[in-house]
Amino acid sequence: MKIILLSGGKSQRMGRNKLLLQRPDGRTVVGAIIAHARTLGHEIFLSVRDASQPADADLPLLPDRIPGAGPLGALHAALDTFTEPILLLAGDLALLDADTLRQLSEAHSPAFQATCFANRLDRQPEPLCALYAPACLPLLEEFLTQKRHCARGFLQLLDANVIELLNPVALDNVNTEDDWREACAKMQSGIRACEVTIHYHAMLREARGVAEERYHTYARTAAGLYAELQFQYRLPLQRADLRLAKNQEFTDWETDVSAGDEFIFLQPFSGG
Repeated sequence: MKIILLSGGKSQRMGRNKLLLQRPDGRTVVGAIIAHARTLGHEIFLSVRDASQPADADLPLLPDRIPGAGPLGALHAALDTFTEPILLLAGDLALLDADTLRQLSEAHSPAFQATCFANRLDRQPEPLCALYAPACLPLLEEFLTQKRHCARGFLQLLDANVIELLNPVALDNVNTEDDWREACAKMQSGIRACEVTIHYHAMLREARGVAEERYHTYARTAAGLYAELQFQYRLPLQRADLRLAKNQEFTDWETDVSAGDEFIFLQPFSGG
């Protein structure tokens, strides 16, 4: 097995390099991921768009051979270089742990073209913490020839062993400052599930199809809670479009989430 750590993203939504964010324990996000990956005992390479890209870690570089193909460009370069299974690993998985990587490695079987986890929210296969067999290369080349660059779309074409995460939040990635605050809250306070009540109004009620529901969440902040709901149910409104009330009082999005809380998401024109 070869491990390919992705570093070619531009962090546009974050506005700063996600891989170099400093965790509460003092390590960078990418530094912690590398430490976890090394417990598998396999060579690790840093995927870069080209050899001129500044490296985010002291690892041997693997430049893309097909420009503009995103993570699939990294997978192509790896499969075209090595004859072993490829573990493709995103560099922004701030909550990843060594046990999750071992779970994936131990589930790998040559009977499948890929081994991956199911996303805990939408149940779709996760392509950026996944093992790909060498036999995937011709399929990937055909996929890229068609100018298709969606990593999840490619994975969905494969005969994959899709397994359940033992650590449900291990693949929660960090794309925005809200995501980062949520990840830090989990790192500092621990991972725990709780049940809250959600009230939907106006456009959100129409999109969700219900006015109220009990919701099982791992979120530590209200922003993290809404991010879960928005991703899982494809809610049409951004957080900036809403006002938040917790337990009948307006509050900010960094407020904590505890079992039994009630949250109301209001569009300003409908909130009074």
